[in-house]
Amino acid sequence: MQIEELLDSRRRLAEIFQPFFTLRSNSLLIKGLPGTGKTTLALSLLSSMGVKGLYISTRVSYTDLINQFPWAKDVLAEESVVSINPSDVSSKVSIVSDLRLASALTLLEKVMNASIHLKDGLIILDSFDALTKEISSEERSKMLKSIIAIADANNNIIVFISEKPDDLELGYICDGIISLSYTIKNGFKLRKMSIEKLRGVRIDCPVLPFSLDCSFFHVINPLQNRCVLPTDDSRLFEPHKSMEGYISTGNKQLDAILGNGVKQGSVILLEVGDVNRQVLAYFLACIVLNTLRSKRPAITISSSERPYKSILRYLQAFCTREEINDYYTLFIFEKRDGKDEPYLANELTDDIVENERIFMNKYEEVMSRYGKSPLITYDLRWREMSASDRLGELISKLISGIRMIRSNGCVEIIINAAHMKSYEFSKQAADIHIKLVEEDGIPLLVIKRPYKGIYMFLFDNSKGYPYYRLIQMV
Repeated sequence: MQIEELLDSRRRLAEIFQPFFTLRSNSLLIKGLPGTGKTTLALSLLSSMGVKGLYISTRVSYTDLINQFPWAKDVLAEESVVSINPSDVSSKVSIVSDLRLASALTLLEKVMNASIHLKDGLIILDSFDALTKEISSEERSKMLKSIIAIADANNNIIVFISEKPDDLELGYICDGIISLSYTIKNGFKLRKMSIEKLRGVRIDCPVLPFSLDCSFFHVINPLQNRCVLPTDDSRLFEPHKSMEGYISTGNKQLDAILGNGVKQGSVILLEVGDVNRQVLAYFLACIVLNTLRSKRPAITISSSERPYKSILRYLQAFCTREEINDYYTLFIFEKRDGKDEPYLANELTDDIVENERIFMNKYEEVMSRYGKSPLITYDLRWREMSASDRLGELISKLISGIRMIRSNGCVEIIINAAHMKSYEFSKQAADIHIKLVEEDGIPLLVIKRPYKGIYMFLFDNSKGYPYYRLIQMV
């Protein structure tokens, strides 16, 4: 995980919990079944909130903890991790009642000493169930109240980790309750963080998706993951160099995932599901802008329902006028407004044969002029809709076009949807199959061929040009 990505995830986590911590709340319950990410969230909070902490565990040593969470070395010194294993003690003592009492007192003593010496810190009890399993419910209740009182007196926050979702007493006494869960969908874990209670804090989005990529807690607020470009602070796109024989996607993460980018002569099926249109716009803008700023030609065959100016909105502010005039070709279905726009090609029609002639003339002109293979983006959804009664003819022309693209080393992105009749053809013809879809308000990028996993798609407006980050769903 890159430092920049870790800092970004810390910031997003702090934005959610900072108001709760600022109110001097003294207790937070993180609950969920095994494997839902409770320990990861607790340690990520410690890292994100910038406070001192103590981690009291029944399960792992400092070495084991750092092996699982390498980044935690920055926030946890060896002396701040305390291992308590009541079962080890009980195996050496035959009097069970004494053992229960000793175990409870040991925990209480650790928390008391930590609270006094820590001050304004975070104490993690992982897990509270295991630490108190051998004492009576009455003693457990007394100890729980004592721990919170001690923490409150020293301005510390106790984080209880529990694998008992129905622990009503623990839930009632804590100021905050976070519940973690996951479901298996299409072969991957869709993880959710439910904010059941953060006393004194307004909760605008109670259910948030998250990932445990690189053993850190990456949570995304759908209300904040949005596109805000272009703005007055827009900047020129910074291109990524394409490897020999490849074309960069304009996103260094996606290039690395695919292996150096997209091999020349490839066809990409970009399947669009139920997703915000701006996700598609950002994805395409990155690869088109990278191509133009690398002094390579790009051709876009737009959809008939989308005004061409809405496409240019994601391009013109982020490359030079010379680059877009010299290297870009945009086929449109509407009348141009008469301005000097040399990048606009002849208007397309509903005639498949005539459209092919128009396209081929321009394509040959581009190849002759630059001697470089262009990037081609083609929205097949709207072409099919305008020629639904001539689907066979449309696919025949597509086959011819794909052969030409492969032989000339171009890269073509075919935009399609699963409900279209041409979808199966697109899927069979594609070397790379990428799907854009949305779950719980968060856009996902799924690399289906070759299968490379599922990633949360985050708008990155910090660069001043269209860009996005990918966080793998783990």
